[in-house]
Amino acid sequence: MMKVYPDDTLTRFEFDRIRDELKTYCHSEPALEMSSALEPVSDPGVLKTLLAQTGEFHQILSNGLFFPEIGYPPLSNEIRWLSVKGSRLEGESFLRLSGAASVMKTVLRFLHAHREDFPALFGIVDGLNDPKPMVSLISLTIDENGA
Repeated sequence: MMKVYPDDTLTRFEFDRIRDELKTYCHSEPALEMSSALEPVSDPGVLKTLLAQTGEFHQILSNGLFFPEIGYPPLSNEIRWLSVKGSRLEGESFLRLSGAASVMKTVLRFLHAHREDFPALFGIVDGLNDPKPMVSLISLTIDENGA
């Protein structure tokens, strides 16, 4: 995407301070990485969508509504190994994947139940499959200790 703002914009508007403040709210490594890479948005359509999502999430938090815990352990190693033909994961990796899938299942259930109230947030997960079959399969295969 083409930038339509001057090169010194990030410095002039102390964008590093915004990133640092945002990091204090991150619950996972991927979130920390995304907050570090955050840049201003110049596309009006993308900006409108992001503002709507932010507004809806702020509404959830400021009104004390329940929102599922969205923290989960880092999965970068598991994802990398899953793309390597012939590789296999250890039990602990399956437990991390199962934990992340459980978080996803809870978030999907919440947003499906509130799709009318939070359409912009629902748009993030619309079309994602329920990970319940994966969680069930992992729990049938290994115990809670990864064995």
